[in-house]
Amino acid sequence: MKTILKAPPSHPVMFNGIFDDGEIMCSFLNSTGLFSIEDPNTLSFLKQSFEEGIDVLTPVMDLRVAIGKSSILDVEMQNRKPHYDMNFRLGYYLSKLIGKSQVKGKKYESKECVVIAVLNFTMYDDDKYLRTFMFKDEWNITIPYFKIIALELTKISYCDKNKLKKWMEFLNSKEPQSLIGDDTLDYTMDKAFEKAIKRAIELNADDKLVQLLDSYEKFERENASFYEAGKAEGKIEGKIEGKIEEKIEIAKKLKSMGISVEQIVLGTGLTAQEVEKL
Repeated sequence: MKTILKAPPSHPVMFNGIFDDGEIMCSFLNSTGLFSIEDPNTLSFLKQSFEEGIDVLTPVMDLRVAIGKSSILDVEMQNRKPHYDMNFRLGYYLSKLIGKSQVKGKKYESKECVVIAVLNFTMYDDDKYLRTFMFKDEWNITIPYFKIIALELTKISYCDKNKLKKWMEFLNSKEPQSLIGDDTLDYTMDKAFEKAIKRAIELNADDKLVQLLDSYEKFERENASFYEAGKAEGKIEGKIEGKIEEKIEIAKKLKSMGISVEQIVLGTGLTAQEVEKL
């Protein structure tokens, strides 16, 4: 029986639920040609703390993945083009990773830090669907430890990597079962791909998914309204200007929806301490 998903795997809620798995994530990362991970067991998923502005119970958490002891990745799914500059956001996430990876007591040592942004919109006006940003000087000498990788799903027609193209098709499909059976895939890819499809279907049947999807959409609408209100009033960051009582009521509502403290602070202008006391 054909299953129509409530939301495609490119939706952040679905993406986080499906790709929070070593075998699936390993296959996806290797399909880019930028990684050569032989053993999925070397991947571990790290929970981000509430102090970092991330609530692990909400769908706004990105996937943070460690590869052994040498690398740490922040994999972020962006389903719609944001109202802010995405370049700044990626730089912000990279800076958080770098700070997190510093080893206390050592002399300026750091793990390899990589932010991977899967974008369901066109960010750059060219036909390059996959690009890597690195620290380089004018002589092309590179600092290899810090990278930002951007994958634009809208440019799938330009993709010349069969395995990656298959994952790109999967991410935007509401009928993933139709993608099974492709002679271009090897056994390892096939196994992970079918596992991803199974997880997508299982998520689709989970009653909690509807609640998570609704929570995420409410968060997006609230965030957009904050921005529009701030934009109309010429306020930076779209912070709501008004009586403190109004801000507190809005913050309470957002907190009850499971929105992170960091996002509530950005939206209302309250301090983190004020929000945490609510």
